[in-house]
Amino acid sequence: MKLPDPPGPPPVDPPNPPTSETTTIVKARYAEIDKTASLVLNGVVQAPNAGTATRPVQTQPSQVVQYSLTVTNYGELASEKITVTDVLPAGTTYVAGSMSAVGSDSRITAASYNSTTRTLTWELNGLGITQATNRIVLTFRVTAPATAAIFENQAHLVDEER
Repeated sequence: MKLPDPPGPPPVDPPNPPTSETTTIVKARYAEIDKTASLVLNGVVQAPNAGTATRPVQTQPSQVVQYSLTVTNYGELASEKITVTDVLPAGTTYVAGSMSAVGSDSRITAASYNSTTRTLTWELNGLGITQATNRIVLTFRVTAPATAAIFENQAHLVDEER
């Protein structure tokens, strides 16, 4: 009589099937705007001042103020289309022809002032990611109200992806 074979090693589970992982890296593009004001005395632009709600920039009645809007792309990708708008504060008067840019003017595709809505608009194309290409400074001037007043300027930025 033949004895049954001794039990063999326990069955081994087959190795885990290969898995597939997909990693998506989202490279962000985002721009921000920083605003300063400078008094203009006898045609000379004074040191910039960011001003705050508790310590606003002090002006004299009818004094010219130059605003500087620094637009910076902090993202990992170039910004393709940025629109900056600034509605002038009530009581101020836009100084005709004072819209300009410090940096590469070739990145400005349009710049305009609408006197009906009192809105300045710049359209920018191609803020890069290197220190040499990721920022542009937009400037304009207003005349302060003829009477003492507190006025606040607010600029807005839209960073559109195409």
